[in-house]
Amino acid sequence: MTHAPTKLEILCARFVVPSAKGGWREVETRAEAQGIWFLCPLCFEHHGGDVGTHGILAWFVGVGVREMVEPTTRWKAFGLSMEELSLSPSIRTQNGCKWHGWVRSGEAVPA
Repeated sequence: MTHAPTKLEILCARFVVPSAKGGWREVETRAEAQGIWFLCPLCFEHHGGDVGTHGILAWFVGVGVREMVEPTTRWKAFGLSMEELSLSPSIRTQNGCKWHGWVRSGEAVPA
């Protein structure tokens, strides 16, 4: 496996906000988003697509997501669209494949 950068668009990325019923719901624009959900790029490559691939959820800092909403880590978000989106710091999943990488300029980039 190459573990090359993968465009978020290929990973079915969605701008999201917390749902009143738990979890998240999709929103249309970065301006209304409080986080992002996307398919794990490592598992996506390993499985050859979305079947069997887990999702990664990253809430943005400073946009009103309550402290108790999981995951409790928050990321600084930069960019006005999915194609421009960058997050800081890197993301390290704690379960499953333990993918570690960055979201930079609309791509999931392995660390």
